[in-house]
Amino acid sequence: MFQLLSTVIVLALIPSQWSWGNPMIDGVNAQTNNAPRDVPAIYLFGDSTADSGNNNEMLTIARANFPPYGRDFDTRHASGRFSNGKMTSDWITDFLRLPLAPPYMSPEAQMFPFQGANFASAGAGILNNTGNVLGQKISGWQQIELFLQRRNELIAKMGVDAASTHLRDSILYIATGGNDYIHNWITNDTDAALLPHDQFNNLLLTTFENQLQVLYNAGARKVAVLGIGPVGCAPHFLWLSNTTTGECMETVNQYVSQFNDGLREMLVRFNQQHQGAHFVYRDIWNTVYSMAKFPQNYGFTNGDTACCGLDHYGGGSRCLSPSMVCENPPANVWWDEYHPSHRANNFIARQIWSGVDPSTTTHNSTSTTVYSFLTVQQLAALELTDV
Repeated sequence: MFQLLSTVIVLALIPSQWSWGNPMIDGVNAQTNNAPRDVPAIYLFGDSTADSGNNNEMLTIARANFPPYGRDFDTRHASGRFSNGKMTSDWITDFLRLPLAPPYMSPEAQMFPFQGANFASAGAGILNNTGNVLGQKISGWQQIELFLQRRNELIAKMGVDAASTHLRDSILYIATGGNDYIHNWITNDTDAALLPHDQFNNLLLTTFENQLQVLYNAGARKVAVLGIGPVGCAPHFLWLSNTTTGECMETVNQYVSQFNDGLREMLVRFNQQHQGAHFVYRDIWNTVYSMAKFPQNYGFTNGDTACCGLDHYGGGSRCLSPSMVCENPPANVWWDEYHPSHRANNFIARQIWSGVDPSTTTHNSTSTTVYSFLTVQQLAALELTDV
């Protein structure tokens, strides 16, 4: 295995962290209608918005395996999720009526190889060097390498045909790209960040398309690709901009919006060029932006300040201690300086799962073309015959 992973100490999770369960917490209703039961597994890729514990034993500041993270999770345990409770990917897994996929670096992922796996790693991005300033992580390409390793394991246990059918019918969930802006281009952390934005954007999309090609070649057919959310509305960027009115940093949002436009166009082309491919774009921009600007419409009272943080808008520090937690976490859209709260993640997941308008475009979109993609609910219900 590649050098980075050789330094990782396998983390130990209690079984209830990835087992069945969907309690009511803070008034969140996770019930869905006609959720399919025949999706064999979910495989997750991406960054801290999907990492369920892969970074726990790495030499990095991008970890969340300590209180108060996880205070509202099923087990009330800090599993490594960057949330006070569930991440968006956890809610989607619930909607699919699947057990939560264990982190690939955990013993459970090896003990139960047929129930999927989580390869996501906090700090990771599309580019290999993204997030290096934070410490160790499993990069986007390395996550794909681990998926290929799991594919080989399945073939060894199930045979080629059964493994191919398993992967064809499984859902792949990819949430990446945000760190390529937050911890790369905006902060000038790598040589790639010296590129003009259009060239950097093209580099991201070309690299990401190559990664998707590898997944397709490995047998993936049902893939949900999340666009990047309005990064400029996160408490960290409100703090960074010294705004006194809670206005989002729209220059940052514009960069991300242009990436989302290109991502949609790339996925349309990808599906047209690859038989049986259903690599769908799922927009999270509008939901997050709307919650941040109009929190009362969702039952929140605060749309700009992190529940757990320091300084203006709670955006000047990571969440490091239970003493930093706000009085009423369910009232906040944001949990920490970058990540939505447990309740907010539920709203985001519902849009991804069964959004009313699956062809939605992003706020401030530079594209005038509307592309229609399946929701994850529709994606899960597809009956495919090609392997």
